[in-house]
This record gives sequence, structure tokens and C-alpha cells, in this order.
Amino acid sequence: MLGWIHWPRCGGGRLRFVILVVCLACLGCLRICSADDLADIRVWRDQTGRFETKAVLVEIKDGRVKLRKADGRVVWPPLSLLSQPDQDYVAKWQEAREASDIFAGGVMEGESPGPVAEATVTAWKPGDEPVSVQPGRLLTVQPMPRPELTDADPRSVSMSPPQAGLTVLPAIAGLADGNIPYLLDPKGMMSLLRVQQGTWDKTKFSQAVLVDHEVNRANPTTRWEEPLHFFNSNPSHGLVVGRADVGSWGATGQMVMLRLDDLGQLNELLRWFPDPGSNESKPRIRQVEFIDAELVLARVGDIIRVYDWNERREVWRLPISGWHRPALSPGGRYFAAQIRDEIALFESKTGHQLGVIKRDDADPVDLAFHPTGLKLAAVGGRDIDIYDLADAGNDRSFSLTEPIDTFYSDPSWTDALHLLVGGTRLVDADLGRQVWQYDLGGRGNDNRAFQSGLFRGVIGGRGGLIVFRHAVPHASVVKAKASVDWSDIQVLSPGDSVRMEISVSGPTNRSKVAELMQAAIAKAGWKLSNTADSVVRFANYRTDRRTHRFRSGPLKDQELPYRPYATVVEVEVGGKVVYRVVDVGRVPDDFKVSLDETLKDAIERQTVPTYRMIERLDLPSHIIQPDFQHGLGKSTLDAEGFVDATDFVSGLVQAPPRGR
Repeated sequence: MLGWIHWPRCGGGRLRFVILVVCLACLGCLRICSADDLADIRVWRDQTGRFETKAVLVEIKDGRVKLRKADGRVVWPPLSLLSQPDQDYVAKWQEAREASDIFAGGVMEGESPGPVAEATVTAWKPGDEPVSVQPGRLLTVQPMPRPELTDADPRSVSMSPPQAGLTVLPAIAGLADGNIPYLLDPKGMMSLLRVQQGTWDKTKFSQAVLVDHEVNRANPTTRWEEPLHFFNSNPSHGLVVGRADVGSWGATGQMVMLRLDDLGQLNELLRWFPDPGSNESKPRIRQVEFIDAELVLARVGDIIRVYDWNERREVWRLPISGWHRPALSPGGRYFAAQIRDEIALFESKTGHQLGVIKRDDADPVDLAFHPTGLKLAAVGGRDIDIYDLADAGNDRSFSLTEPIDTFYSDPSWTDALHLLVGGTRLVDADLGRQVWQYDLGGRGNDNRAFQSGLFRGVIGGRGGLIVFRHAVPHASVVKAKASVDWSDIQVLSPGDSVRMEISVSGPTNRSKVAELMQAAIAKAGWKLSNTADSVVRFANYRTDRRTHRFRSGPLKDQELPYRPYATVVEVEVGGKVVYRVVDVGRVPDDFKVSLDETLKDAIERQTVPTYRMIERLDLPSHIIQPDFQHGLGKSTLDAEGFVDATDFVSGLVQAPPRGR
């Protein structure tokens, strides 16, 4: 643009050139001097369209950009939300060293950023990934060269405490492309990868390799040498089920059940042919899911089959349409599958049909239950439909600008708002738009979302991880068992204030818990205060090692070790606990939690069997009796039936107590 400037040959021209240079220098000085002046105003927009302002950049603090508006007000939008951040601020962001600098969301006003809220878009660990934001484009992440791992420092990226947001972890050293992850243990630190060996026509197509994400390394001794394809896991029990391929691409495919023992080794429990009574040579198993510790659901060709793997028998089967992906609800109680132009809902263990959702066409869609079990996502082509199973009036549909590969769409929810499609694209289901896209290598089903233990996220085709910290408490179905004295709850009334005190030890994001509880209490008409003597606590406990004993089948009287964890929500009034919610393995009928002991003591003195549930308290009807939506209709708190864990936590403080 300044190519016309050259050193003139004549004296007059030389003088004009000197004057021009001086003027340009003065203008530059004026611009520098007025950098903090309100005249230097720019338009700032966030990626969601919810925040737009004309403001001056002031400073960055605790992962937020400080902007001063023309009227003098100060706002603190997060850096990752802004569509036009200055590169200087990006550099300062990358220079941050403390984990507390990780952004955790929300646009706030005032002279200080205030408390950290739930993340609304994405976040990066300081120094991890540069942020590239361009006007009119989606937020993207540009991978940087990674330092090689050494014995002295095995982690190139440290594992910070659970935070809301996004962290991109490095790829696992020594693993080739095409690795498909299937298992995450309850703590969220271990996964099992299908490691590609050779080509499709070779005898050894894949191996199962255990990866420790805490040190970011594969365990070379934990491999299942026999090719294992389309496998899945029950992390609580260390079980792995899949199709064992012998010969060329599953020529003699069988179902095989493995167990990951305490030494990190995979041991075979048993195997069987997927079609009872025959030796089907090519079962074409495309999907395997655990319903519980003994029942598995497999998509074999165009038929859904539910097996009791211990007794090696088929429980029920269902013909479905095409090669799309059906879905199990959180906890495995319900099952959804497309049958022509309908989506049918079933009870997983019995095959009993509960209802159908009519669609406009019979185009194939992949399905995914919402973490709460209250919604169902159907993904096909470029279209995404979100069905509200409790209220059809809340159904919504939207389309993405680019089509989704239907065969590899593999939709899965990473939290209450975001849906992963195609293994690489994150969609905001509220806004109906794509939030970001990150390529971990491989096709859609080479990248898989998970919700387990410390993390939610995506583990990808190169063994790398995109980790979403827990955004909502783990959802599961629950049933009422215990009772408690409710006399002291009467001290709370609609005018009382409640102090929120959230203490989390384990796999739940504390800001989301606080948000859920505050929203529920506000809905009840209560006020929040820092001086009230009422406390709501949320905590997790790791229980002792337990065993599951098989009562029948080839494994009769054998025990399967596992280690469940328990979650408790307590409400304390005037120094006394007035009610408590328990989330443990399977709660025995006689399981009681008295008010003079801790939940941990109660769990340790009793044997907790297999399945993870929430124990629902039997509440006196004259005190609190809210309604709950559990995905397939209505049930009340004191009714026999199942409710969703997230709704349950909210429902306990949904209505103020009534009468004495």
C-alpha cells in the first residue's frame, strides 16, 4: 500500500518525504497515547450472539478481558467468547500459568470479575492451545507441537482439578492413527483403545490396548491379542464385551466377554455365538451396549438382540430399520430405536414397547439420550431433532450448514446443552448451531464421547483427548427405599433464606451443582443469603471394594469385584441434617441412613450390591410432594417408580414446606 513512497531525487521531494514521515510518526504517537481513551472504541461480539457492545480494552484478569463501555460501565466478557480479541491479549492469555486462570464462563458487569460461573462455550488450559478467532467464523483450536514425554516429567499437560470447559490433551505416544476408544474406568483415567494392526484383509485387524490418561501413556502389557471389534464396556465392573474376529474380517465372529483385573490385565470370562442355536459365520455386530452387569444389547445387522451373557441366552430381539444407531437411556432402563418412520421406546430388559414418536419421513437417524434421560436426539443428514419425552411441546429441530456423515454421526451428549456429532463437531442444542469443530483424526465413529468419572469429553482416533469437565451430575434412574425424620424441615418457609455451601469431592462440577440447587430454591420462592443458618451440601464418597455374585449360569457362585462410589446431597437447618439424598451402588431394601451418622459410615457398615442408583427418601405428603418428569410421563415423589437423578436433586427443594 505504501509502495509509492521512495527516496526522491530532488531536494523539494526529499523535504516533502521527511514531512510525511514526521506526520506519520506523530499520528502513531497520538494513537499510542490515546489507547486508553474512550475515543478508541471497537465493537465486540461473542460467538453466541448474546453479547455485543462498543468498548475499550482495559486489562485481562483471571482469564477475562476487562472492557470499559462508552457510558463508563465495566464489563468482563470471557476471552474465548469474543470474536475480535487483540493478539496481545491472546498472548497474555497463553502466558498465564495458574489453573485458576482457566475461563469458566459468563458475561458479568462490575469492577471485578466476581464469582466464576458455568462455562457457556469453551476454555483452554493456559499455555496449552492458541486461540484463533476471526470475525464471522466459528471458534477453532490450532494444535501446537508437543514436547516429547520423558520419564522425569511424564505429563506434557498437567491434570487440573475438574473445571467447566475444554482441555485438549496430547496424543498418546506410540499409537498409530485409527485407534478407537471404548472404555473409561469410573475414575475417568483409563480407556481401552482398539489399535489397528495391519489392513482389513489381515488376520490381526485390531488389538485392545489400555491407556492411562493420567500419565498419558499406553500400557504395553495390557493387550488383547485376538482381534476385538465393536466392543464396549461396563466401567464399574471392568467388563468388556465385543466381537472376537478370527480370520478375515470376522469370518468366525463370536461374542466375547472380558474382564479388566486389578493388575490391569484382560481375562476372558466366556464367549458365545450371537445367534442362539447356530454358528453364524458373519454376525455383522455393529454396536454393543451394557444394560446392567449381566445384560448386553447388541445390534446384529438389522436386528437388536438383548443377551444374558452369563447364561448365554437371548432375552428378546427387535428388527429395526437400517444401519443407524439406536440408544440406551442413562442407567440402561429404556431403549429407543427407529422403525421406518417412527422412533419406538422400549423397556430394555423386557422389550415391552412404551410408546412411539412419529417422524415426517423414514430417513435413517442415529439416536442419543440426553444425560438426564428427559430428551432424545435424532441426527441424520444435516438435520438434528431434539425430542422432549415428557412434553412434546418442547420438541425442536434445526439444521447445520454442513451435512453430517450419517453412517458415522455417532451422536452423544457431552453435557446438558451440547451434542457431539460426527466425532468432531460440537453443537449447542439450545442455539441450534455448531459451536466448534476439532479433528482428532479418523472418521466419526473413531472419536467417541464419554461421561464417566472425572471427565466428560471425546477421546479420539489418535489416542488424543478432548476433555469436558463435568457439567451436570451424572444422571441415573432412582427408586425410593429409606425414610427420615422430617420434623425440623418445618423451620423453612417461603420467606426464609438458604445459604448454599457446595463441597465436591469427586466427579461433579461444583458450579453446576450450585446452579441447579440455586435455581431450584429460587423456583420455590426462597431467597439466597450469606447469613442464613441453612446449608445445602453436595459431596462424593469412594466406597470400599464390593463383589457381585452370580446366582446362575456358567459363572454361578463366582464373584466379580468392583468399587462403587456414593454421592450425597444433604440439607442442614440449624445445625441438623433434615434430609439426605444417597447415590450408591444398588441400595438394599433395609438400607437406612440415620441422622446421627455420616453417609460414609452408613455405606461402610452395609454391603452394597451391584447397580448404581439413587435412594429416594419417603417424604411425608403434607410437607413436600412435587411432581417429577422422568422422560416417559409423570410420577410424584412419594409414588412407586423411577425419577431422574438431576430432577430429583432439584425437586427436593422445588416447593417450600407447608404446614406444621
